[in-house]
Amino acid sequence: MTAVQDNSNFDEEWDAAFASFSPKEVAMMTGMSPQLLRLWRKRGYVPEKERGEWSKHTPQEVVHAYLLYAFSQLGIAPSQIVSSVEYLVPDLLFFTITSSDGACSFHGAEHAVDSFRRQFDETLDLARQLVSPGDERRYVVAASDGVFRRYSDLSAALESHTFEYFRCVDLVSAGLAIAARAQRPLVSFYHRETSGADATVRRLSHGQR
Repeated sequence: MTAVQDNSNFDEEWDAAFASFSPKEVAMMTGMSPQLLRLWRKRGYVPEKERGEWSKHTPQEVVHAYLLYAFSQLGIAPSQIVSSVEYLVPDLLFFTITSSDGACSFHGAEHAVDSFRRQFDETLDLARQLVSPGDERRYVVAASDGVFRRYSDLSAALESHTFEYFRCVDLVSAGLAIAARAQRPLVSFYHRETSGADATVRRLSHGQR
């Protein structure tokens, strides 16, 4: 697991750790082939790791690769948007950990786990605090003028008569797909104050969307 860089800004009673994923898992989670992933890593679209660490990728890197691949499937080359999708990474990660059952796991004493998981499942505040999304509108539209726009309701884009045509990524559906293909939690939370005398339980999150 890869620890959150500054847990003190997350919660005083809980630590959070992001999972790490192999290239094979990244390919499966994004839908791209392992060969394409290797090519994109060589070209700098996907981060190249230091020696001994190249085989592990963070969820942030997974969703970045997913976005590049999704837009490439819509006809936009990674070289055109590799820098533009950076701001979408925390937004897609936010939807990934909040939209799907089992995207997060909680570990600790039963009473602490149940209370914290209920708070996580019933509000979005803990997820916001963890990944800091910049924009929670679910649709990303790449229009004919080359500009990315965001919409909460896609009908607003259709009814605006602004576009002759556009290409769209639904971040909620994308998050659901990524979490389902991961087949394990992307984030794990650990209660700091659970002692050795306490029975430790593990619970999974419930999707909110």
